[in-house]
Amino acid sequence: MTTETIELSDALGEPIELYRFSYGPGVGTILAYTDADFAITHDTITYQPVAGLDREPIVASQSLDRSDMEIEIDEQAEIAQLFLVYPPSDVVGLTIFRCHWDAEAGAITTPMAVWIGSILSCKRSGYLAALHGESVDTSLRRTGLRWHWQYMCPHVLYGPQCQADRNAHSITVGVTSVDPRTITVSGLIEDQYRGGVVSWQPLGLPLEQRTVLGIVQNAQAGTSTLTLAGAPRHLEPSESVELAKGCRHTLGDCRDIFANAPRYGGMPYIPLDNPHGTTRIYN
Repeated sequence: MTTETIELSDALGEPIELYRFSYGPGVGTILAYTDADFAITHDTITYQPVAGLDREPIVASQSLDRSDMEIEIDEQAEIAQLFLVYPPSDVVGLTIFRCHWDAEAGAITTPMAVWIGSILSCKRSGYLAALHGESVDTSLRRTGLRWHWQYMCPHVLYGPQCQADRNAHSITVGVTSVDPRTITVSGLIEDQYRGGVVSWQPLGLPLEQRTVLGIVQNAQAGTSTLTLAGAPRHLEPSESVELAKGCRHTLGDCRDIFANAPRYGGMPYIPLDNPHGTTRIYN
C-alpha cells in the first residue's frame, strides 16, 4: 500500500515521523529518532524511539518552506546533550521525514521529507529540551556580509578568502590538564597563538575546535595555560591537540607572520587626515 493511498483513506493513516540529525561528516555522526514507540530502520539508519519527541505544527502558507521549527525532545537525548555545555563545532542539520505504518505489510511506507534545515540553538524547560531550527531556504535567502572600506582585514583566518596555510602555522602539543574553560599544555606557547584555534579529534566523533582567548606561560614548569572560548569537550589529559596561530588582522601580521600580504583584505593606506577639515595638511 502506498503513502498516497493511506493519506487519502479515512481510517488507515498511522503517521510516523523520522528525525535525522547530522553532525559532521560520516554515518557515525548521525543521530536518528522517531516518534513511534518502536525502532524503525530506513536507508540503513535505525531511528530510535525517544520520550517527549514533538514539534510545532507545519502551517500551510506561502512561506511554508521558509518557516522555522521548534522540536521538543527528552533532555537526556544525545542530540540535546550535544548543546549542553557548548555549541557543536559543526553545523547540525535536520531532516524530518513522514511516513505511515502499513499494518498489512508490517513495514513503513516510503518516507517523504517534510522539512529540511539546521539547528541553531537549544533551551531547556523541565525535563524537555527545545531545539530551534531554521529552514534551509531561510539560510539561502539571508543577505551576506558586506565588504566595508576598513583598515583591518575582514577575512576569516585560514578561510577561503584568506587561504593562509593552516598546517604550516600549526604545532602539536600534549595536554597535561583539562579544566572547564582552560587546558594546560606542555611547552611555552608564544603570544602569537592568542586568537588562534586549538583542535582535537575525539575517537569516533567529529573534530572539536575552540578559539584561544588567552595564554599564560609558566616558565618554571615549562607549561602554558590556554583559556578557551568554550568547554573542552571529549578531551583528556595525556592527549594531543593541534594549535594554530592567531592573527590580529593587520597588514603586519599578514605580511610578516603568514607571508600572505597579496590576499590582505583590509585597506591599510586610508588617510588619517581629512583634506576637507580644518586641520592644515600643507604649510
